[in-house]
Amino acid sequence: MKRILITTGILMITIVSLNAQRFGPEQRQRMQQRIEAQRVAFITNQLDLTADESAAFWPIYNEFKEKEREKRRAVRPEKDAISMSESEARDFLESQLQTESELIDLKREYFERMSEVISTPKVVRLNQVEMEFNRGVLERLKAHQEGGPGAKGN
Repeated sequence: MKRILITTGILMITIVSLNAQRFGPEQRQRMQQRIEAQRVAFITNQLDLTADESAAFWPIYNEFKEKEREKRRAVRPEKDAISMSESEARDFLESQLQTESELIDLKREYFERMSEVISTPKVVRLNQVEMEFNRGVLERLKAHQEGGPGAKGN
């Protein structure tokens, strides 16, 4: 579970920083939309969602992801860890732990809701599918940076 959080965080940071360096706001938005469309298609395909399941699942999933993002944004450090005082660092760690606890509660709530519209094995598979997608995006970004295979058209 921790790997998922770390991988997702690294993926988002990488995408945002690469986009900020190479593209303007319009291009970044188009790229994010393209990645999101690919995510939807990939997850739908990998979970073998029916049309009815998709119609019920995606609003719940999107709501969950937005709440998850909001919680993660709220715990970003205001300054570099090196420049934090001992007290500031402890407070920051405590807020991170509190956020992780809240994220677990959020996952419980939304995984339960998802289980009402898709099978529980599909909900379990969801984490694996998200990691596979994120890994693929990271590989394509790396290939793009290096100008290698998969650099264009992905």
